[in-house]
Amino acid sequence: PPALDWNMVCALLQSIDRSTHIGKRDYAILVLIATYGLRENEIVNLKLDDIDWRSMRLRINQHKTFKTLLLPLTEDAGKAIIEVDEAFTKPKSDGKVPGYLGLEILLNTGPKKL
Repeated sequence: PPALDWNMVCALLQSIDRSTHIGKRDYAILVLIATYGLRENEIVNLKLDDIDWRSMRLRINQHKTFKTLLLPLTEDAGKAIIEVDEAFTKPKSDGKVPGYLGLEILLNTGPKKL
């Protein structure tokens, strides 16, 4: 399918209400799709360990090709990931935070109960 005009993509991203948990989730998902062209399964399997914050790299394990991509982490994508992680990640009873961003739950069932 043809790509959307970048101005339309920017307008769509700006229209998302990021003051809500769901808005932060939707924004992060759409930023990852628009910036990197990620597929749903690549987004839902994204873990915090896949992000190298020091070198600003994002590791994507492609399920279709079974290859690993190393992509530059854009400032917008990094901020969106941080926002969704802060909004939805709750430490477990042992004080540890789960490794997955939780987008697999958020895509299908909505936000975690806080």
